[in-house]
Amino acid sequence: MARIPPQPLPRMLAASEIVPTMERIIANRKAIHEAVAITVTPETASFENVVRPWLEAEDCDAGRWQVIDMYGYAVADQATRDAAEEATRLMSERGFDYVSPDELSGVTPSELEDFEVGTEPHNLGKVFIDFKTWKRLYINNENKLAENISLFRDIVILRDQNARLLGYKSHAEKRLQDRVAPSVQWAEEMLGRLRGELLPKGKEELDLLRAKKRDNTGGEAEQQQIDQERISEYFPLRTTVAAMLRLFASFFLLQFEPITPADLEGSTWHEDVEAWSVWNNRENHKGAFVGYLYSDILYREGKYKGNQNVNLQPSYLKPDGSRVLPATILMCNFSPSTATHHEVKTLFHGDIRATSIFDITVHNPISHEDILKLDAAQLYNDITEDVTMLRNPDKSTRGPATCHFGHLMSGYDAGYFSYISAQAFAAELFETTFAADPRRQDAWQRYRTGTLEAGGSRDELAMLTGFLGHPPSPDALVRSPQGLSCVAKL
Repeated sequence: MARIPPQPLPRMLAASEIVPTMERIIANRKAIHEAVAITVTPETASFENVVRPWLEAEDCDAGRWQVIDMYGYAVADQATRDAAEEATRLMSERGFDYVSPDELSGVTPSELEDFEVGTEPHNLGKVFIDFKTWKRLYINNENKLAENISLFRDIVILRDQNARLLGYKSHAEKRLQDRVAPSVQWAEEMLGRLRGELLPKGKEELDLLRAKKRDNTGGEAEQQQIDQERISEYFPLRTTVAAMLRLFASFFLLQFEPITPADLEGSTWHEDVEAWSVWNNRENHKGAFVGYLYSDILYREGKYKGNQNVNLQPSYLKPDGSRVLPATILMCNFSPSTATHHEVKTLFHGDIRATSIFDITVHNPISHEDILKLDAAQLYNDITEDVTMLRNPDKSTRGPATCHFGHLMSGYDAGYFSYISAQAFAAELFETTFAADPRRQDAWQRYRTGTLEAGGSRDELAMLTGFLGHPPSPDALVRSPQGLSCVAKL
């Protein structure tokens, strides 16, 4: 008999509830702001009468806000998406720094009709695109949304101005208060070291690819005799998810109990979604409820096309001392049959691409005058060509790629290096702790108790340093097979 969790599943909101819910959240925040302004003076201000009311309100509202945010990723019906977009607009108009991600639909169906479709077994149903067409698509993509050039420039100028008015040297210094990196210098040195170590190796690989192209005999997949379709036959999607949960259960001493469709009524957003209640299975903690895991991994129309973890209910401590436990979603866009090797890796961790050096550079100018003179598009393109070692012979075709680098507008500003630093941390954790025996139970338990359990309540870099016994470095990433894949992410 399935156990009954002590905390109910998150409740979904109907389209008609979304905007009124957001209006109540905003009204509550406004009431707290006004109460503090009326009753508290600079002399009487304290954590208890200024900060705590805000934190408790944010905790209380977090679950409802996260449901609204999730709808922007996963809900197919237009009425719900429109309501979620309107709710997000209401919140952003009141000064909260949040932008929902958007994605262009790509090539239109009419354009696809003009392309040749493969008929041979190795390319059956695939669209043939010649190199001239690839070039045209690349140039058009790089030059889209040019109207955002001035907007991006205004934003980085205002960010820099705001940071300096608050006493910081740059926007990056201000933003790094909330990130793992202890300083801008730390992030710059880490990126510089990876750049110096990996670019020579990347050049060797690039030379091999160019030689293959000259020989007109194919690329890396042929050289390594990799047939991704044949590999995918070994990874039926549902079976792969079940195997992944068994591994996590073994590594972290957890139990995942599936929730029936009947019990999910009112707590899900699509019939494809699965969910599990998660329970502790460690000695002295057996049977303790941990939270909920949702899986929404199948492609459907209207769903965000990326792969990510979506937080549905943050965990927090209520004023009465009881704890609200988390609910999180693994959200992907896979076909319903089998998963390629790349998709299997994505189930365990999201894929990324970025230009972290650009992000740090544009948000950490030496002076405000430097940012006023900045040509962001040229800087972005110059850094990209330097790091990828792919020179564009026709500079006129280089587009303002910053105009569709949406992460810098949605909370990743001065923080996109965190993707590659996380890979460096992971490489060192694996090399020092798991490489000799990836299934070693005591290693996984030390990792769980030494780093994961504290969440954001302790300094993450200090925890990692304590776990490793020394400050983390990018050396393990440079040595690992994943190192070269990070070149373009610098």
